[in-house]
Parts: sequence; C-alpha cells; structure tokens
Amino acid sequence: MTVRRVCIGQAQGFDVHTLDAGRPGPRMAVLGGVHGDEVESVVAAQRIATSSLALRAGRLDLVPICHEAALAADSRTSPLDGGDLARSFPGAAAGAGAAAGGAGGVAAAGAGVAGAAAA
Repeated sequence: MTVRRVCIGQAQGFDVHTLDAGRPGPRMAVLGGVHGDEVESVVAAQRIATSSLALRAGRLDLVPICHEAALAADSRTSPLDGGDLARSFPGAAAGAGAAAGGAGGVAAAGAGVAGAAAA
C-alpha cells in the first residue's frame, strides 16, 4: 500500500492510502473522518489501511481522515467556516468542501479540481 499526502492550500490536507492490484478492475474509495466528531469511520479506515489486504483486481483508495480540522476540533462541522463536509460533495471553490478536499479528495487530486494537489 502506498501513502501520499494531498495538500489543500498551505495548512490543510489529508493522506490517501492506495492499494492497486496492478490489474484492471473496479475502483473503490473508503472515506473516514468526514465528520470530526464521529471517529468510528476513522478507526475502520485505519484498520483497513494497516491490514494485509490483497486485491485480485482494481484499486482501493482509503482516506482515513477526510477533514482533519474538524477531527482536531471534535466537531461535526468545519471550524474554518462552519460548513458540513457531508453536505458539500462534490465541493466548491470556497467553503468546507474546498478546505477538506472537495469530493473526499481522492477524486479532487486526480481530476484537476482547483486547489487540490498531490504532495
């Protein structure tokens, strides 16, 4: 599994864990930490990320913590602008969706969404 950091601006971002089977197949994303006060999804995504999972085909992208600022604040909404990331998909140029990576960041990093860049 590879891990890369996706940076949003200077202070925001998230980690993407990718498992690629090396054979064509479906692509799936698992997003955790969309709401900072719901840690169950973070724990589940981290467990998958640290498992010895083997794919037969396709690709799995894991984002254990989509909204790091909300998690740090133990808040359902963004401490940056009060927005709810779960209500921001696919995101916008401004607001909680942009601050936390828009569409979970996985798509944003590879789809040319303004403000998203892989590190």
